[in-house]
Amino acid sequence: MINSDEPILVPRQGIGADCWRITNARLKLALKYGIGEEGPWRPVESNWSVAFDTYALRQGPNRGLPTLADFAVTRLMNSRVGSGDMGRLGLWLSLGINRGKLKAIQDSLKPLQGLHEAGDDAVRQLGNLIDEMMTEQDGKGQRVLSGIAHAKIFKWLSAWAPAHVPMIDSYVEQALTEMEPTSGPLGAGDILMRFRRLLKSNLMPLVELGEWLQEHLLSELPEPLPPVRVLDSLLWCDWWAFWRDGDFKKWVIPRDKNRTDYELTARGKALLARL
Repeated sequence: MINSDEPILVPRQGIGADCWRITNARLKLALKYGIGEEGPWRPVESNWSVAFDTYALRQGPNRGLPTLADFAVTRLMNSRVGSGDMGRLGLWLSLGINRGKLKAIQDSLKPLQGLHEAGDDAVRQLGNLIDEMMTEQDGKGQRVLSGIAHAKIFKWLSAWAPAHVPMIDSYVEQALTEMEPTSGPLGAGDILMRFRRLLKSNLMPLVELGEWLQEHLLSELPEPLPPVRVLDSLLWCDWWAFWRDGDFKKWVIPRDKNRTDYELTARGKALLARL
């Protein structure tokens, strides 16, 4: 059991701060997952994150290739996947050459417990596939997967392999980009490299948080949340959810324009004390 909230440390460059400290992780996860009577997305029984993770934790590279069902379930994560997206990805999946590309990714991830064990080659291979899916064109010069952007692809592969692929939407991507500002856009492989670096440097606290969440609050999960899923949730919460007006202000209040310093209200402190 975690006796204290060890902060998740995110080194930063170029914005006047040496490190972004994601504090009070247990509280933030409890609010995200609608624990008890707390949080704007309660209760647990109808919480979309709980439903998604319950599905995804039964998947994995050892249980087959990514499917349309994995794609459809990302609607629980607000992917806005529609019937047109399903049709386009279905056609893409029907081609043997594309299943071969997915099989190569599956083979590289199968021996690994999670992304923290992946070497640079495996990370780049995964990133290259995602970028290729974003840019592939048909004979008329139109995108084959029109309307399916990075976020939808990351969420799809995360539903299939939650211990290996983070759920990187535009907000998590922005947070990772802000770590080390660059002169141009980052490819999926570059983003995954940054994520893996954070994962490895904070691995034990993230493992403990996933185990604590299942053991003490979400026993319905088939297994503990993998550290990849814990980290992408915390990045998303700090960079976006807790910054938005309204939803979480009864518990957590942002204190600086960089979205990385928060204080707890009396209600937030009371909930943390009960966890």
